[in-house]
Amino acid sequence: MERLYIGVMAGDIRSELAVPLMRENGVWGVLNVESSVPNAFKQDDLRLLETIGDHIMMPLQNAEVHQNLLQEQTRRIALEDLSNS
Repeated sequence: MERLYIGVMAGDIRSELAVPLMRENGVWGVLNVESSVPNAFKQDDLRLLETIGDHIMMPLQNAEVHQNLLQEQTRRIALEDLSNS
């Protein structure tokens, strides 16, 4: 079992729906729902989970871009300080 997997159901999983949380350079994670009811999930459930996944990823991607910009700004300031020394 994956180290980051949080198991809520104790064993009797009869249906599962998993949607990858995608980012520009690959998969960031997986949004996963499970049920003890066979064939519990339909196409509408898949579309809903995909929509939720998209909404989860938007702020995470924005935060990642913001973090990268801050790191780049810090590097530029450090280089300017070195060149002015």
